[in-house]
Amino acid sequence: MVYLYLFVSGTKALLMQRETWASGRGKTLFGFSTRKELVMGKYDDWRRGETEALLNMLGGADVARAIFRGERKLVVEDVTRPALTPPSPLIGTVVRTLVLQPYKVSSVAEAIKIGKYDGTDDNIVRQFANDEVGLAKPASVILVQFDRDPFREEMLAWGKENAKPPILPKHLLAIGVQHPDEQRNAPIVELGSARDGSVLYLYGDSDWRGLYLDTVKGRWRRRFLFGFLSE
Repeated sequence: MVYLYLFVSGTKALLMQRETWASGRGKTLFGFSTRKELVMGKYDDWRRGETEALLNMLGGADVARAIFRGERKLVVEDVTRPALTPPSPLIGTVVRTLVLQPYKVSSVAEAIKIGKYDGTDDNIVRQFANDEVGLAKPASVILVQFDRDPFREEMLAWGKENAKPPILPKHLLAIGVQHPDEQRNAPIVELGSARDGSVLYLYGDSDWRGLYLDTVKGRWRRRFLFGFLSE
């Protein structure tokens, strides 16, 4: 609030008037501007905060005035941004080879049950309900570790280049049933079947084992093992 004192016929009267803004340019009082308008014609969209930022970049108002007086020289040049360095080629190392034997299960829920996990994600049965389970014939699976944190797309490309298709949920579930101790050494991930943006992975340590979901977005940690079919 702004208080304005007027003297009328020797009597002091107190009038009260709200501050208003005139189109964002300045305050007005009784329709008159209370300060000088700061309008620069073709630079109407320039903000006062930008002026302060520019002055700070120049070294302050004294430096700017020295430029006006010709005592200092201002040089403006384009900044050359360095080109983005492409990621190094992904190198995979086969850590272990597992042979999976044929087995029959009626559903993902049954495969989880006979896997005897200490923990699991409740959404797995719903999300992977339509995926094939069980193995009709033996399968040879290699567990691969990469030399840096990889993206799923990079690992799929590595598998295609090396003629190694990624394992599917049925292979990962078979590992959990037939090779239960493998996941105690490192998490094991299947990359071949994403449901609702997630894939399955086995995780554990010396005291417990689990079957979980993880998102396909972002990078995976290099310590994880990723399953591919070797034939």
